[in-house]
Amino acid sequence: MVDIFRTIDTATRQRMERIHSQHLGDALRDSIEGDRSLFDGVWGLSAPEAWETPRDAEILNELRLNGGQRIDLAIRDSDSDRVLGIEVKTAERSAEAGQLECYLQGLLANTKNVEDIAIAYLTPFNRERAERAIGDRAGLLRTVRFFDEFAVGFEQARHVSWLDVADIEWDGRAIWQQHTSYVQERMACDKDLKVRDKRTRALSDFFGGEAAEEFWNELDPIMGKEINGRVSIDLESIAKQGEAAVEEAVERLKRALTILIEADDSVAHLSRLDSFDELLRERFLKSACRAFHEMLFGLAVRFEPVWVHGKKEYGLRVANRCPGGKYSLVTSDGPGRLIVYMRK
Repeated sequence: MVDIFRTIDTATRQRMERIHSQHLGDALRDSIEGDRSLFDGVWGLSAPEAWETPRDAEILNELRLNGGQRIDLAIRDSDSDRVLGIEVKTAERSAEAGQLECYLQGLLANTKNVEDIAIAYLTPFNRERAERAIGDRAGLLRTVRFFDEFAVGFEQARHVSWLDVADIEWDGRAIWQQHTSYVQERMACDKDLKVRDKRTRALSDFFGGEAAEEFWNELDPIMGKEINGRVSIDLESIAKQGEAAVEEAVERLKRALTILIEADDSVAHLSRLDSFDELLRERFLKSACRAFHEMLFGLAVRFEPVWVHGKKEYGLRVANRCPGGKYSLVTSDGPGRLIVYMRK
């Protein structure tokens, strides 16, 4: 059977959150008009315990708030005028610091009492679900960190895992069953989270856990699978996708590397000189992937503790407080491929 959500994911990853939030909104509207299991379950997970489940409710997708921002879902209790806002994330990398605070202010502008507002953060893993997979390292996930920071100042907040929603028993026909399978096998897969945590641990001893997690968040959309402790980035494949794809990937890679370079407690601020001959750079700078190599060489100019080293291939290195005093951030494998090694 064709799985529509896998198809959509392959075709357009950038719009996945919008698609999933719209699908959830449609399912909630269907549920409240018939088998209420899904609506009642989502409300129970997302709303404050003291709030009664609405007999009738208005369910809105992409509710525009003051300031121009939109919250993914809003459920308005028709009897009490209470509003439950639900912000949807389908990947860690899309979480933004301060976003929940902005949504709260936007909801407050249209509501008389803060007691009538609640916000749920629906992400692949909340702290409880992440702890089952990776233990006390769950706090490194940016969705967990951002929610915890928000919840300190707002008691009517709930962090909900997509796995919690998938566990709700509801007769939503084949497409809802496909969605449930997609959540469990792709969006919030314990195995994938453990692999990701392994990568984070490999870098955390050198740059700290938070910087390592943010590094992989940025790199995730453009990297291949880990094989024998190395992750490849296929520059040639990206270049074939066109100029816009290259520009986006170059910026993403630059942001990822800059996160590690600016990890102040880990980087030794020493001036280092390049040791990669200018003539050797030509085959990289004249290739179809030159934009990536120009950016990497430029980081060595911009940051004193960073330098380029090599004889045929090159590595971008940074002075580090680890034994040995240096860490190779990324290494070339010909002009069309980069390798990230996960040192132990």
